[in-house]
Amino acid sequence: MAAGRESYSVLEEIAEGLDWQKRGPRLGPDTENLRTQLMLWAFVHGYASLFNEGRMPTKQDGEPVLDVLDVIPRFDYLD
Repeated sequence: MAAGRESYSVLEEIAEGLDWQKRGPRLGPDTENLRTQLMLWAFVHGYASLFNEGRMPTKQDGEPVLDVLDVIPRFDYLD
């Protein structure tokens, strides 16, 4: 459980001020940050789930053909 909390803490820090294209109107700062945290969590968790369930193409050595950094979009931080 502690590792999960620690991982989410890192995600919270990364989400702070991350700029990405969102749908719909701009929300308050706390809600925008939560929206970013959930987007990041869904992306990383989805990738990990596909890999763990054997649904991701892998190379001969068992490593994925595409690393998570190969598929995640580029993000910027707000000034």
